[in-house]
Amino acid sequence: MTGETIARCTESAAATEALAAALGATADGGELVVLTGELGAGKTCFVRGFVRGAGGVAGEVRSPSFTLLHTYGGTRTVHHFDVYFTPNFEDLRRADLLPVLAAGDVALLEWGERFAPQLPADRLTVTLEHVAPEVRRVSLLAGGPRTAAWLERALKAHDRPGRESA
Repeated sequence: MTGETIARCTESAAATEALAAALGATADGGELVVLTGELGAGKTCFVRGFVRGAGGVAGEVRSPSFTLLHTYGGTRTVHHFDVYFTPNFEDLRRADLLPVLAAGDVALLEWGERFAPQLPADRLTVTLEHVAPEVRRVSLLAGGPRTAAWLERALKAHDRPGRESA
């Protein structure tokens, strides 16, 4: 699964959140998720689902565009970075992105694709695209073996029969 893009279509914001919740619920800690997509594609919606899956309060999730970082507690601590207005990687370094991962927390990084060369290679890249007003194509790319194993666990949990669908 490493290097192979897996695409799913979600028919609603709730379905996007459900897919992200499966990832949040199966995270072991130390994962990095880079979220890409145009404005309004559903990146913050994805974070909301991920936080819920990680045992946090999804209703607290909001776009951190003007504050760089929001942290959400839960079974697993999730740090939500938004680097839309961040001019260089040094700002992320000062915000402790790498120590967050080393500490076993999870980092979700909106607009982080431009810092790809400075980020750990073993990361999950999630690209959200508009297909129709409510429909999104969610493309998932694992950058290494640890992330590939996590993605596989999450998709099995998401796709299992009897799971409540959104």
